[in-house]
Amino acid sequence: MTEDELDQRFAAYAAQNQPAAETAAEPAPEVVETAVDDNPLETASETPEGAEAPAKTEAEPVDEKAELEERLQRQYFENREAKRREKLKDQELEVLRGTRKENRDETVAREAEALATQISKQNAFAAECNRIAKELDKAFGGFQPVVAKFQETFGGDGIPVPLLEAVIEAGEGQEHKVLKWLSDNLDEAERIQGLTPAKQGAAIAKISAKVSAPKPVSNAPPPIKTVGGGTKGTDGPVKDFAKMSTAEQIRFWDEEDRKRKANRYH
Repeated sequence: MTEDELDQRFAAYAAQNQPAAETAAEPAPEVVETAVDDNPLETASETPEGAEAPAKTEAEPVDEKAELEERLQRQYFENREAKRREKLKDQELEVLRGTRKENRDETVAREAEALATQISKQNAFAAECNRIAKELDKAFGGFQPVVAKFQETFGGDGIPVPLLEAVIEAGEGQEHKVLKWLSDNLDEAERIQGLTPAKQGAAIAKISAKVSAPKPVSNAPPPIKTVGGGTKGTDGPVKDFAKMSTAEQIRFWDEEDRKRKANRYH
């Protein structure tokens, strides 16, 4: 339905129902008397003992014409708002194509809307970061040690923003655990940082599933951790990283990475 048709229909219904609306505004005498009798305070004082209380009046009938007018008016304004937004999009497209130059008011409105969207996204990102920091505090006793580990590899503020955004996007509620795992596996964090956004999301999703999986319960005593040796039945040496320096950890993971690459081609 076009805007002109809506205007015509709305005007026709408004003109047709105007006298009826004025007449309905004056209540009939019977309705006024019944409304007074329905007052519980007056009924209690005027109704004699043993007498039956006056019956309640029926609910007023629904004014279908008024409802129709309201629906037409709502449809009219929704139609106008949709046309307004469509016109703005067409104008922006013409400006981008270079076939039209926007005026000052349009420039101010566009920049204000872009700024509001940017601020909204920044606030949402900051809120997510604060939530994850609280989860790290609760689960691991603090988030600063995790950030400090990232600073050893990436420097600056610690966790790169693109990597943090990927964790928030694909962490599936396990963002704090994913960040803790990445801080303990910085070589993998550096590898994921260099991937495309789509591959970053896939890698983070795998880590999220890994850290959220329940650990199997075993009654066997834990193996003895050593710095230079290993334990029987393990795939490699079990390292006590708490006693290793950063340089020793880097050398260890470099060696492990070299072994994985060598085994890949055999």
